[in-house]
Amino acid sequence: MYFESVRAALQLNPVTVRVVHPHCTDAKALVLAAMSMYVRDKDGNRVARESIGNCHVKVFDHVWVLFDTDIPNLHGQLYVSMS
Repeated sequence: MYFESVRAALQLNPVTVRVVHPHCTDAKALVLAAMSMYVRDKDGNRVARESIGNCHVKVFDHVWVLFDTDIPNLHGQLYVSMS
């Protein structure tokens, strides 16, 4: 309740973070896995393909993918993954 009252007092939007560990490890596959979590609606919003956690998030504001860049860079995958 404390954090909810702080959020309300500061007029902040609630945030849902979903951490996903797909079965792949290469940078390109990680990006594709993240992209498969949503579809774009007619207005360009990222709409979740399924419910997430205990909150029923309908639209993603942002989708982030985190991975180390040293190995993809060595194997020539970094540019492809980021594009």
